[in-house]
Amino acid sequence: MPEDRIRWTRRSVTSSGDRRGLSPSTHRSQSGRNLGEFDMTYRFVAQLGARIVRFPLPAGEHTIGSRSECDITLDHPSVSRRHALVQVEGNEVNISDLGSRNGTRLGRKRVKSVSLRPGDTINFGAVLVALEEISDDDALPAVELPHDAVEHPSNPPNGTTLMSGPAETFVLERLPLLLASLGEQSDRNTIAQLIGQAVFEGLPCIEVWVGPCGLNDEAVLFTAKRDSSPTTQTHQIIASRSDIEFRFTFTSQALKDLYQPLTTALTALMDVTGSSRAQTPIQKAQPHQDAVPLPTPPTVVPSMKTLYDRATRVARSGLSILIIGESGTGKEIVARFIHRSSLVGNGPFLALNCASLPKDLLESELFGIEKGVATGVEARPGKFESAENGTLFLDEIGDMAPETQAKILRVLQSKEVYRLGGRQPTAISCRIIAATNRDISSMLGTGEFREDLYHRIAGWVVEIPPLRQRRADIPNLAAHFLSTEAAKINLRIRGISKAAVDALMAFSWPGNIRQLEQEMARSVLFLENGELLDCSRLSEEIRNDGPRGSGGALATALERVEADEISLALSRYGSVDAAAEVLGISRATLYRRIKALGLVGLNDD
Repeated sequence: MPEDRIRWTRRSVTSSGDRRGLSPSTHRSQSGRNLGEFDMTYRFVAQLGARIVRFPLPAGEHTIGSRSECDITLDHPSVSRRHALVQVEGNEVNISDLGSRNGTRLGRKRVKSVSLRPGDTINFGAVLVALEEISDDDALPAVELPHDAVEHPSNPPNGTTLMSGPAETFVLERLPLLLASLGEQSDRNTIAQLIGQAVFEGLPCIEVWVGPCGLNDEAVLFTAKRDSSPTTQTHQIIASRSDIEFRFTFTSQALKDLYQPLTTALTALMDVTGSSRAQTPIQKAQPHQDAVPLPTPPTVVPSMKTLYDRATRVARSGLSILIIGESGTGKEIVARFIHRSSLVGNGPFLALNCASLPKDLLESELFGIEKGVATGVEARPGKFESAENGTLFLDEIGDMAPETQAKILRVLQSKEVYRLGGRQPTAISCRIIAATNRDISSMLGTGEFREDLYHRIAGWVVEIPPLRQRRADIPNLAAHFLSTEAAKINLRIRGISKAAVDALMAFSWPGNIRQLEQEMARSVLFLENGELLDCSRLSEEIRNDGPRGSGGALATALERVEADEISLALSRYGSVDAAAEVLGISRATLYRRIKALGLVGLNDD
């Protein structure tokens, strides 16, 4: 369904007495799959002024009205306080008017009770509502974004526990870094993720799960798991802090008992950091700290953790660095991390995209310009001078013109820069980090890129994998971007549905992390307070991309078999009722599958 408007489709509506809830028969498709397995979940889509609001319809009874106490609140003067009752049972959605003032209307006809099918529209007063079908996975949250609650400092743990081994190492080495990371954060989701990551990396637990309280395991803020035998006994520590629940799993009761005091104290940081943040401003990290926090949200991909570990080591040296990777993979994020981890981490970090400027303007940006070079031009330093005692990040250096490459090489060799129009050199002292999305090896072979310049900038070469090669990070990244974008417009989003996460994970992401960030920024514009980001709000490109590889091919083949069997049953038995009975599914389910499979013209009795 498009995000900015509702496309209404009118269908005939029968009374509930005309529906037949058929028990599944033993009939199966050629694929071996029972065609009755396609039951769906429903929701109402209401148009309230310029807004489109969606209301899930789980099984059971739901009151509709203008009062906030109603299960479905339609805040409109034409809607009575208790307007109607919705009953959802199996594939049936039945509406009963509760004596409303302005009535419940199907088209122009006022009705007391009616049974709806997906795609039907109905008016409660002057509010137009459509019944929409969604998959169960689109109604189930896979990533939850809990609302920030009022925070209260908890009582500190009584006494201390003397520990050795990993616990002692954690307290002496990891805990100071974790506290420094938490001091820079204000978002509870991010704080919970950092605590979960620190415990998983620093203690001998086999699994860590962090998510909102009271929800199932599909709703997750952070999760990580080590390989273990299926027969391994597990012992779990569960700690809840306000709206966040932590689960730490160990392989023995002894380990659980040993680390319980430490994990309890760590989860208490959820409240302590919130309390201290409200009382005192966040202090900036001291210069030359041994390590800096990893970029948020924390990666769960081993290759990326190794990359950041090596980057930390290289940052402490004076080596020049070349970062290679596709557009949108986060090359500048890695460059900023290296800068913060270096000996000049408190100095300036200046970034310049070498592909975005023509040659003459690029050189003036890099080298500066003297007064009087052109009419009205004032003297100003270039990026090399401005990055003194800091880092200059030259992005897309592979797109630099050969003449500019020669001038850059001269600056790097002499440690001096001449401004445009200048006669006296200026000494410079800054670290150079370069990046490109081009195949530098091929460019060296063709002479497009100078080999001597390459050796000057490529003291350490690191390649960032594209997002399609680090899919495990997609849920955390999507949740982070969605939460950030929602906060910008003061919106509270419930989270991301399981089906939407599956779609995000299946997509190829040619634009990498930048494309994912833009997708979340676009999607949040079509959400209302308290809603779940489901597949209908994702862009059509992502919805239609489907899983790659044999899984997608298998799904396509199964749908083809299903479509053939439905077409054969309809042509052989002549009616939807008879075909549904033979196929072992209900009439409503058959209608939905006809629509989903695009069997145009086959749903007419």
